[in-house]
Amino acid sequence: WLDEMRLIKDGHELALMRRAAEISTATHQTHPRAQRAGGWWPPGSVWVVPVGWSGTRPDDGPSYFYPWAGHFVSRSGFDALAHWSFFDMGPWGSGHQHNDKLHISIAASGRDLLVDAGRFAYTGAVAEKFRSYARSTEGHNILLIDNKGQAAGPTHASEPLDKTVFKISPDFDYASSSFDRFTDITGEVKHIRSVSYVRGEFWVVVDRIITDRPRTIDALWHWHPENEVLQKRLSVRTNNAHGNLAVIPVSKKKFTVKLVKGQEQPGIQGWYSPEYNIYEPNTASIYQTKISSTTNLVWLLFPSEKQTPKIKAKVLAENEEEVRIKVTSNGK
Repeated sequence: WLDEMRLIKDGHELALMRRAAEISTATHQTHPRAQRAGGWWPPGSVWVVPVGWSGTRPDDGPSYFYPWAGHFVSRSGFDALAHWSFFDMGPWGSGHQHNDKLHISIAASGRDLLVDAGRFAYTGAVAEKFRSYARSTEGHNILLIDNKGQAAGPTHASEPLDKTVFKISPDFDYASSSFDRFTDITGEVKHIRSVSYVRGEFWVVVDRIITDRPRTIDALWHWHPENEVLQKRLSVRTNNAHGNLAVIPVSKKKFTVKLVKGQEQPGIQGWYSPEYNIYEPNTASIYQTKISSTTNLVWLLFPSEKQTPKIKAKVLAENEEEVRIKVTSNGK
């Protein structure tokens, strides 16, 4: 049964469970195949998991925020071709931890686009080779600071996140969180990531790095291996027959961009595992820049059903409190 659900997968068992548990409506209709070990899927999830094969369409949503888990899920709708994103704002956890706070995954047009590294294995030769990578910052869509990944964070939430860190409205979603524990880092540094989703249109990600000294920043974006990934100047985009995404840096920064796929030395990078003991190369696009002081890095994540249209984006204004950008596509 889980194999049939991979049309909504994020390459990670937890992500599959998150999607199944996203809806908490009063719907109690059950699909004959909705039973799992240890119980039933939550009410309303029958519509979500099989993408509307049975059950009743939820009357709330389509975006949801889980204040104790710190999970923020944005959608354009409940249809199989809808935009979907998952933003991790939660604690490190008490088990099965990954150093991945502020990670974002994206799917659109029925296709996984930006993903984490996936499963690999818990034991054996595959785990010895890949498990550290799967759990590391390097295997997720976040920042390395001075080539350092995240250290362990808080294991539990002592209270739910409050309403000041997110907003869900008919036209857009917004959420923001931060992290300041990096392995063997020199000095003080804090990463604040804010994600805005303009419903049915695009995402804007703002990475604010608050620092007491110059830094080298690597921004990582990992692509599902089914995508053909191309670089065009500073933008990295897919070139699929349908279901595409472009990652476009909007900040006026000098970036070096490299595409890494199936790397084993000097360190593992660009590998993806959809299920245990199965893995394959995937493309990691790595943007590197140097900053001298506190800086905002602004990214436009632009999905499209067909080929990526002509896009223009620029920062109009920015300060400690906000960033204003202008986005035009095909003249509008």
